Amino acid sequence: MKVSDTKEARNIARRAVMKEMPWVEAPPDLKARFDRMMRRLENERQGVFGKAKSYTVVPQRALLRPASELIRCEVQIDHEAYPAYIKYYYPEGMPIDSQDGILSRFKKDVEMTQQLHAGLAKAASYGVPEILAMFPDELCVMMKECQGESLLNLVVSQGQGLLTKSDLDRLRLHCRRAGAWLNTFQDLTQTDSFFLPDLDAFVQYVDVRLLRLEKRGVLRDRGFHEEIRSCIRKLFSEAMDDKVRICGVHADFGLANMIAAEHRLWVLDFSMYQQGPPIHDLSYFYFRLDCLKDKPFMMRSTLAALQSAFFEGYAKGALENSPLFKAYILRHKINRLVDLSIMEHLNWIKKTYQTLQLRNCIKEVKQIVSCY
Repeated sequence: MKVSDTKEARNIARRAVMKEMPWVEAPPDLKARFDRMMRRLENERQGVFGKAKSYTVVPQRALLRPASELIRCEVQIDHEAYPAYIKYYYPEGMPIDSQDGILSRFKKDVEMTQQLHAGLAKAASYGVPEILAMFPDELCVMMKECQGESLLNLVVSQGQGLLTKSDLDRLRLHCRRAGAWLNTFQDLTQTDSFFLPDLDAFVQYVDVRLLRLEKRGVLRDRGFHEEIRSCIRKLFSEAMDDKVRICGVHADFGLANMIAAEHRLWVLDFSMYQQGPPIHDLSYFYFRLDCLKDKPFMMRSTLAALQSAFFEGYAKGALENSPLFKAYILRHKINRLVDLSIMEHLNWIKKTYQTLQLRNCIKEVKQIVSCY
């Protein structure tokens, strides 16, 4: 039997891109997982729903992603109804390289979400989702749905062209809340230890990605690789006198992991949680906003205003000129080059657009390096 005929290969092809569908069209394996979880809920209903006399969970839509599956559903407990979603941390039938690694990500996501839900209980304008139930042996969690829209979708759909002051102010408010959330998150997770920049580990991280790019025919000039390393060394030498305490790092603190509503913002997905310098998440949000300049009709002045609002909410100063901030921006851009270099599943229109983004990102990397 050819590899392409195996169940694993069919699942990989099916989930090469994100796909959403009504529940009636969901694949049979996902429906079977849902039925299995419903039986678990019935057996453990008191631990999940307390003294509720009745409950129903009605699946509505399925979202298949490369590394997870989501079921959007309506939950009713006695007379209270609300939307929720069920997340499986790996798709059924997908090959698992490291069971321990996936379980570790699951535990980090659940534990940090629970910890922050308690720690942010008194915050009026930002928070995290509420976990209703979890099944570690199934790598599955059920959460209340945060009713709003992805901050990424909001900025892309409402931020193009010339904006009125009120439209820009609404987007700025969301970004200000993102900054305030990050400030509180770092205070809650701050340690007594000071961050000591590890140059060797940072360079090694970048080298691995430069090698991937070289194999894909991008940034093949090894002389330029050395210029990148030299730039990082200079930035780190300038940052050695910076004294910052180690704190929690979300490690994927981008607009896609935020849900924004009129009066509140939620941050999702703590599966990559780690400890590190405050500049990590700070630079990543700034960087992800900057990436949107490649979108049609997205104005740089709008993105600059949103970056400024983010720093205002963060309230610890605009740190974009600090050496460590610039080093992390360079790292984020090299990571983005790796993502942009993957075009195997794209049609020719998307491939053309992504090639343009790739070229622009290479220019930005060269511009940073040329300054050092």
